[in-house]
Amino acid sequence: MNKMSDDVGSPEQQSDMVQFSLDVCEIDTIKRYIANDAPYWSRLSLAFCLRLANLEKVYGEARDVFDEIDSLEGLRPPGITKAATIFKRGALKGLWHKHFYSSRHIIRNFGERWNLGRNGNADLNNMITEAMKDCGEQPSIWPGAIAHRIVIGGLEDRSAARRMTGDWIIFAKNSVGENIYLDLATHEEGRRADVLLEKLRMGNAGEFPELFNN
Repeated sequence: MNKMSDDVGSPEQQSDMVQFSLDVCEIDTIKRYIANDAPYWSRLSLAFCLRLANLEKVYGEARDVFDEIDSLEGLRPPGITKAATIFKRGALKGLWHKHFYSSRHIIRNFGERWNLGRNGNADLNNMITEAMKDCGEQPSIWPGAIAHRIVIGGLEDRSAARRMTGDWIIFAKNSVGENIYLDLATHEEGRRADVLLEKLRMGNAGEFPELFNN
């Protein structure tokens, strides 16, 4: 089996690996431990578990990931993130991804709300105009009021619309429609679908060959 490097997701880091062997019982023990005996533990890949363990070590985000999986499994109501989506084209066609959100993704989310990376949107213009109007003849408090609406208001809007974004949980569906959780990935990795697919194949083809026959 392959043990991934300490990097959470960067494809440039994937060549930094060490090799070791585990038997089936040892793999199951790792999975059950990482998943805290969740009913879907056997459908977590070893690669997923190792990546998640490292994510917890670096960012403390394992609970954020498991909250999303619990939602996908029908064990809790939908949360504040985008719905799971299937890749319909390209190298990842047929696989699925689900966002998970943590405090690390705050800037991305309020930036998306107001389109800050692409010169803003109509909502941003309207919000600034309204903030200045609400503040009246007190221009000294305009910056604080606008900043509050951009950050707090933006996050509240995204949350209420269940549009919060973050990194990805990559999963597939087996022959009976169950989710097989393969790995975690960043948006940046998603821009290089062929490299991401190779990462998924290297980490999972030995354990779930039926998912990578094509």
